[in-house]
Amino acid sequence: MRELEPFSDEACALMMEHEGTYLLFWREQRGLTQEQLAARSGLDLQRIQVLESDYDAMTAEEAAALAETLRVTPENIVMPDDMIGDTMLPYEPNA
Repeated sequence: MRELEPFSDEACALMMEHEGTYLLFWREQRGLTQEQLAARSGLDLQRIQVLESDYDAMTAEEAAALAETLRVTPENIVMPDDMIGDTMLPYEPNA
């Protein structure tokens, strides 16, 4: 399977059709299990499950670790509504 490029038109279109979080979308696109993502990112499996299932706001550190593992930017995996508070990534819409 060809690897999608973050921010490509194809990736954006597929993300809009996807049922679930952006994190889940990119994990599935990269062909990883939750266990593999947890091991490679250094996060606990339970935390991955929470972040994928109920849109829980992730910290900037978690977003950075997950993005690096998935070969995307943090903006690719964090939904704008989840970026709230001083510990979250700032939301900067494209100008």
